[in-house]
Parts: sequence; C-alpha cells; structure tokens
Amino acid sequence: MKKILIVEFWSHYKRPLLEKIMRLWYQLYIAATTYPKRLSEIIPKERFILTDTYNSVLLLADVSIFINSSNITFDWIGTFWEATVTQTADLAGALWLPNISWVGARRSSQNKLLMRIFCQRAHIKMPKFCSIHLDDPEFYQKVCSFWFPSVIKPLYWSSSQWVIMLNSEYDVITTIQKVKASTSLKTEEVFKNFSWQMLLEEYLPWRLISLDWLIYNWEVTFAGSVEFFMWKEPYFTQIWSIIPAQLSETDLKSAQEYVLTIIKALRFDNCWFHCELRISENGPLLIEIAARLPWGPLILWYEKAFGIDLIKGITDIWTNTRPSIHKTREHFSLHKCVFPKITNTVTLLWLTGTEWFSQNEYIWDYIQEKNIGDKIRTYPEIPDSVVYYALTHTNREEILSISSTLESKLTFLHD
Repeated sequence: MKKILIVEFWSHYKRPLLEKIMRLWYQLYIAATTYPKRLSEIIPKERFILTDTYNSVLLLADVSIFINSSNITFDWIGTFWEATVTQTADLAGALWLPNISWVGARRSSQNKLLMRIFCQRAHIKMPKFCSIHLDDPEFYQKVCSFWFPSVIKPLYWSSSQWVIMLNSEYDVITTIQKVKASTSLKTEEVFKNFSWQMLLEEYLPWRLISLDWLIYNWEVTFAGSVEFFMWKEPYFTQIWSIIPAQLSETDLKSAQEYVLTIIKALRFDNCWFHCELRISENGPLLIEIAARLPWGPLILWYEKAFGIDLIKGITDIWTNTRPSIHKTREHFSLHKCVFPKITNTVTLLWLTGTEWFSQNEYIWDYIQEKNIGDKIRTYPEIPDSVVYYALTHTNREEILSISSTLESKLTFLHD
C-alpha cells in the first residue's frame, strides 16, 4: 500500500477529503502542529508527525527523522492548506517527489507581491499595487497618496477575512488597529511569522469568480468556475458561492486565456491551481492564484455539480500519473454561510427554522455552527456564521429561490 503524507490538517471540512484518499487504497500520514483528535478514528498517533509545518527547515528535519526511525518511504506528499503550500513544495522537492516547484510555490498567493511582480514583468495586465509595512512611520501619507478606493491585505495568506477596503483618509487611520487585531497569533497560528508586511492594491468593483485547473507536465486541464458573493465592504468575507459562474462564452474564453499567461509567468506545474479574478466588460484582472486545490468544501461542491473527482486528479499528479477529468452531469451547486446582522459580539439566545434545512431534498450538507448560549462575533474580529448549508439543483433560478425560502424560515434572537 502506497504511503501518503499530508502536511497540515485544518477544519472538519477536510475530513471527507482524507477519507476519500484512504478509499483509493493509500495509507495516510499527517504532519501538523497539533494532533487533531477528531481524526483519531482514521489516523492513529503512530502515523502522525508533530512538527512546525510553517517552517520548512523544521518540517524537513522532523519528517526526515520520522522516515529514518520508522524505516518507511513516502510515495507522495501534498497539502490542502494554503499556508503550507510553500513548505510542502520544499519538502517534496527535497524528497524528489512530484509537486509544484519551490519557484512556482513562492510566486503563488503565498507571496502576493512576488506574484504581482512576475506577472507585471511578463507584461500581464495587473491592478495598481505596492507593498507597505503597517509600522512604516509614513504609512498614512503613503496610503493616502496611493489610490482611493484601495484594498489592503497581508502579503501572504489566502482568506478574504483579513482584507480591508480603504475609501478615505479616515479609513487609513483605523486600518492599522483593525489589521493587527485580526492577524495575530491568537487569530491563526499561521500569523506567528507575520511581520506586518502588507500589499496595497487598487480596488476593483467587479464580479468575483475563480477558475480551477490542474496542470501536469505543463499540460493544463480546466475543471470549472465558481462565482463568489462577499460581505459588505469594507470587508471581503465570502458569504456564498455558486458553481458554475454565470459567464458568457466570450468572457470565459477571455478569462481562461488570461490565466494561461499567468501560470506561464509564475512557472506553475504539477499541481491544482485556484485562480480568483475580477471580471468586467473590459476583461479579467487577477486577484490571486493559489497553487492548491480550491478551499475544502469546494472539492465536494464540484463533485455534486459536475461529478468531477478533484481528489483523484491531485493524487494522480502526486503519484506521477497523467490525470483526467470527466464531467458526468451539468448541475448547479450553491453554498452559503448565514451571518446574523449584528454590530458587536453577542450571545445566541434562540434559533428556530433549522428543521427546514434537514427536510429539504436538495440540501446535501448542513451544519449548525452555533448553538444556544454560544458567542457570535463580527468585525473587527473574524465573524461567525450560525448556519452553513449546500444544495444542488439542475436549474440556477430554482436553486436561488430554494435558498431564499429556506433562509426566510430562520429566526435569530440574541442579547
């Protein structure tokens, strides 16, 4: 049985992905910063490597020790976690296993400035951008002289929860406090190495979509598209999404051609990649491109919408096998988090209407993420959703109608 090492594990959404890998007759190992007890049923402790997955040197050292002491050889190595793409590429390269190269990994969304620089050098159209440090004594002057409206985000990391829009000089004054409050070690372990280096970009008020692909030995295969709908600005938390995005053939072709020029400039190969774009009547512009599978649940959403097995595609790449993608259906898949309308942290006192979700025939995933008595946060802290759900239907308008009807049944009461 082939042995697979997954670097870092995060959230309950990824457990089905690991179980799917195991059904492909692979023996699964995990390297992570903490032992995930919720995985103890499928991953025994003897197949777990405790290490610092955010440090390439320590990760390689601890994995090397494990290989030697256990007298085993890993057949392939991968990650589903944005924050460990670079470290996984380093590890796979050191062990001479198929994966994206260290060059491509470091030009991905793991270093958004380098991503922009190399696209710009290749004469690929980009939004206006510059780098800036939160503790720069001239931070206020530099941001005010850059552009309004603009967007500020950490130089690395993927989640849109830490992205803030700046509309005025007043926003600039309050930005430092907001960013520092939401990018601390208490928020996410990945920020323990964060040094307040930020990327400042021109704001693009257009539709947000992603195109998802795999690339193997420089041959690319298109999987599909997703359209995202965001939290009210100045924040950019993803509220809901739908597969596929509603694009004309012309817009889709234009976006695909644009993405192909990007991956050539960034030197992507042997990976899935997830490219987020803003689409206007004048064409697409890059937001960011990640050298990984799309966010955990999206993998399942693609399977529900198109019958595409993204896990099989990436395991083929990691095991040096030519992958193939076959659509078996053309459905729509909608996914949404429900956030209560609050202005500060509250306590959930009452929640009704959840039974309508479990009874609906088109719902295939439902999680009540908050219970009575739980605290519910909102910005400037990372906001909490109360309910998450996913449904699939053959008709786009019908799926939107079902979603609206179900949410109208929900009633929140808080202090």
